[in-house]
Amino acid sequence: MFKRIDRELKKLPKNFVVGIATSSKSYKKTNIDVLNFLVNKQYAQGSYITANMPYTHLIDMFEKNCINTEKLHFIDCITKTTGAKLPKAKNCVFVSSPSHLTELSTALHDYITSSKGDDKFIHIDSLSTLRIHNKRRDVLRLVHYLSSKMKAFGLMGMVVSLNKETDKELIAELGHICDKIIYI
Repeated sequence: MFKRIDRELKKLPKNFVVGIATSSKSYKKTNIDVLNFLVNKQYAQGSYITANMPYTHLIDMFEKNCINTEKLHFIDCITKTTGAKLPKAKNCVFVSSPSHLTELSTALHDYITSSKGDDKFIHIDSLSTLRIHNKRRDVLRLVHYLSSKMKAFGLMGMVVSLNKETDKELIAELGHICDKIIYI
């Protein structure tokens, strides 16, 4: 799978926005392979928006897969909803829940406008989870806003979604916003 992601992403212009449609079975591996490409192969730094797994779980999973988490900034939309004690983390912003899109947009805006240097990216780990918590129109509005912001600031963007019947319409509309949709 990594070779395919590597091959597909190398074809794109420097500051691309890509939608990735994957199965639930391949979801974790897809996210790991995308980060492996961005962080370990492109030597990029970026923000990882998680609507699916808590920050602490992601740190463990990424470190086990040799992804340098010091190159990542996290926006965690799920930990606060669990009621768990928030870990101290200098590289993570905790958003109230996946349904708070304005709070998420503000956290992303702050990251984008404060990040310096080239080779930056934004990675949304689960458009499908955001869709569960929000209206499709609102999720697409968020992705359109982020896509425009990423292009204006010269960032790469990845938006991962499950490729299942309920998300086909969302993925089709995502195709109008992204430079490319990759089906895995």
